[in-house]
Amino acid sequence: MIFINYRIKDSIDLVAHLYDELIRDFGEENVFWDKEKLEAGRWPKQLEDAVRHHPLMLSVIGEKWDIVPLPVNHAKAGYPRLADPKDWVRKEIALALSLHDQGHRVIPVLLQGRFLPPQKWLKTVKLGDLWDCQPKPLRSAPDFKKDYAELRDFILQACPTLTLKSSAPSTAPAIPQPRPCHLPYSTLGELFIGRETFLADLHARFLAARQAGRWPNQAVWGLGGLGKTQLAVEYALQHRDEYTAVLLVNGDTPESLRSGLAQVAGVLVSGLDPATTDDIRERVTLDWLAQHPGWLLIVDNADTESARNAVVERLPQWVDGHVLITARFQQWPHAVETLDLHVLSAADGARFLRRATDGHRQVAADDESQALALAGSEVLDGLCLALEQAAAYITEREISFAEYRRRWAENEKQARTWADKTVMQYHPGNEVSLSVATTWLTTFRELPPASQTLLQMLSWLAPDPIPRGLLDHPEMEKQLVSGLALATGSPDRTP
Repeated sequence: MIFINYRIKDSIDLVAHLYDELIRDFGEENVFWDKEKLEAGRWPKQLEDAVRHHPLMLSVIGEKWDIVPLPVNHAKAGYPRLADPKDWVRKEIALALSLHDQGHRVIPVLLQGRFLPPQKWLKTVKLGDLWDCQPKPLRSAPDFKKDYAELRDFILQACPTLTLKSSAPSTAPAIPQPRPCHLPYSTLGELFIGRETFLADLHARFLAARQAGRWPNQAVWGLGGLGKTQLAVEYALQHRDEYTAVLLVNGDTPESLRSGLAQVAGVLVSGLDPATTDDIRERVTLDWLAQHPGWLLIVDNADTESARNAVVERLPQWVDGHVLITARFQQWPHAVETLDLHVLSAADGARFLRRATDGHRQVAADDESQALALAGSEVLDGLCLALEQAAAYITEREISFAEYRRRWAENEKQARTWADKTVMQYHPGNEVSLSVATTWLTTFRELPPASQTLLQMLSWLAPDPIPRGLLDHPEMEKQLVSGLALATGSPDRTP
């Protein structure tokens, strides 16, 4: 009768607790959860049949339900998974909504006080009808019992053929309140390659500091494009149970650092008035850190002298937790241990390329040698950013490694004109800069003129989320038309 729709990276712990309560009240035979019910064989058909045979769907929506990104080897890497028509969370909901006239019902279950995404956004992923479904909240302890009781009563109203198996109170153990977590990036999973030794060393240094009775301040430094941010995120996800909270803030400017500290206040303390000023929110964050020792704070992209100074000034306030900084330079005070991150080896880079493009490239007999040459110093130079861009391009075009090398070489000459040593200060010769620039140009030239024009305009904005309403503004449309006319030489073209 009841089908549980959920996203693993968003809500698995609370879903497991919910499943235990549902089978206690309605019987195991009346509740479908794929983790418990999928059998050997064709699982896509099993899921479709289960949606059709269970007239009530609980669509569990947590904090990251609509932002968990597609993997780097996907044609739309970086977009939310819901943007993919093949996403099973989306497919299951769409199927259930399409069966509404046959008596099927969908109940959005909103975790930890979140709201449904705007109807306009839901329409972009073909789930606009979900907005019309009555949602129900579900929070963890101590509010779980109250919220579940209301959800159970609503289920009985929506599906009158269901009956309670037991009137006994719940015996399921209360699950602990989730530890605060603010990481705007997800794990790369099996695509996180070549950094295992570095992560093990980072953790060993952390443990050594704790045994000595102190919390460490560490800076992972290296060239731009090495994957410092992703490494810090992977470390946080692997060891989050060792901390009272794991938080990431942008530290590229003193202003960004203050804004980031203010932003995480809403993650640490519930019920903050939306009108609360950033100054007060920052103080809330600092107070929480002082009162809950044992946290991990990642300060990302502290790449300039002013950014470094802003971080150093705050270190005396951050004495009760592990501070992990990512930066492009090595010069830090003695209180900060510096860890040098190098480019990936050609072997690890080739392994990433093969795995990231597996099933989405033209396979050739020389794939191994071509991937090794592509990942090496003469082309992508072991840079994670360049490797990810190349893998996405190969996947989108479904070409071979050899063909990508040919196209990359065609664009290298122009990219060299950009590699001005006074501008692109990475290391002597600027080969790293050249690798990224050529990889970028190879991808950029494949875009249609309208997309190139839009990308060039958006590149002038800050690297923060861009409001969707900006793209609907009449002035933006006017500038797009003007820019496209310059790009194509045709004043009548419209984007």
